[in-house]
Amino acid sequence: MFNLKFIHAADIHLGSPFLGLRNATEDVKDLMHHSINQAFEKMITDAVAENVDFVLIVGDLFDEPNPSFNVIETAIDGFEKLNRANIPVLLSFGNHDYLNEEIPSSIFPDNVQVFDDKVSVKTIRTVQNENVKVAGFSYKARSEPQSRIDEYPVNGNDADYYIGTLHGSMDGLNSPEARYAPFTKDQLISKHYDYWALGHIHKRVQLNDNPLIQYSGNTQGRHINEQGVKGHYLVESNQKQLVSTFKPTSSAVWREIEINCDPDDTFDSLKEKIQSKLSKNHQTFDLVKVRLNQSNLLDQDVVNTLMGDVFLNRLQRELEHQESWIFKISLNTDEAMQELPKLDEDFWNTAKADIFNKSNILSLMGRLQEYDFLVDNFDSEDTVNELKSQSELQLIKNSAFKDEHHAN
Repeated sequence: MFNLKFIHAADIHLGSPFLGLRNATEDVKDLMHHSINQAFEKMITDAVAENVDFVLIVGDLFDEPNPSFNVIETAIDGFEKLNRANIPVLLSFGNHDYLNEEIPSSIFPDNVQVFDDKVSVKTIRTVQNENVKVAGFSYKARSEPQSRIDEYPVNGNDADYYIGTLHGSMDGLNSPEARYAPFTKDQLISKHYDYWALGHIHKRVQLNDNPLIQYSGNTQGRHINEQGVKGHYLVESNQKQLVSTFKPTSSAVWREIEINCDPDDTFDSLKEKIQSKLSKNHQTFDLVKVRLNQSNLLDQDVVNTLMGDVFLNRLQRELEHQESWIFKISLNTDEAMQELPKLDEDFWNTAKADIFNKSNILSLMGRLQEYDFLVDNFDSEDTVNELKSQSELQLIKNSAFKDEHHAN
């Protein structure tokens, strides 16, 4: 029998800009601009429709600590709808919107309880008279390098349900993120809570099934490293154990499609391959990155044009009034060294291993790692592989032996 019911959401990032839309039409930019708010509003609508007992927002409601008046008003309007439905909100601030004078807790309706920078426990009494305790804290600065888990109380069996909220990174899950309230799974399990609602990682990740320990991910993807449908969790009790159901909220979805190139491919044949791979499901608007595999097999003139914007612009014009927008074409190589007969292969392979790896790239960033959108972009195997492929293609393009090779 289901009794307790609540929403676990995180990383809403109201007011967030979008990356990768340099050449987008005004319609596409407008759609993406509104998608963050629409995802938040969808979460509010779901909460009212499901008549949940409360809503947990685990950090980064806002994208920055000094959001504009209009952005703050969007949050207030949503919380007012929940207030009219008698639904409490338990809100913690994360590394993006940490506690500060620009977002005073007093601006929110009475149904919103904000965690301060000390771990505390808030009590919710549901309409079915269940006693729920929720533990959490808010960031007081952009980073939180210290583990805070020891400050969380152990479940004292003095409530029907004990829930933990934490905006942070599991040790080893994503090493550059370890400066954000790091923890281990065993530490969370040791508290004997019924559920851990996690935030900060922008993808759904289940760390444990009983008790459930999981990231809900963000509610709307903002760039290609946040692919797929985004949303929140609806969590319900089933004979005391808490189970969750994913509820989508994203109106725009970042996707990647892969095309295998053949030596005789032309612009027209590549265009047909790409269009045949585009999603025919129009429930969402798709922002698509096209990965052209084995692009080193293509005629060099085709490669040279693909490395510019001509082919991309042509595709974008043809898709202007459809439910997809191709924002990038990525050229990837396969056995590219075969096209560089005079290059020392051992030297190049060693250089690739030393240069094209996430650790090296992130270390070169230095203090730029403080900017999450840069870390998101470069802390990705896809980005590393793309940099490597672009370098290989440039070597092929500039090789004095390329004509001799193609002649053979």
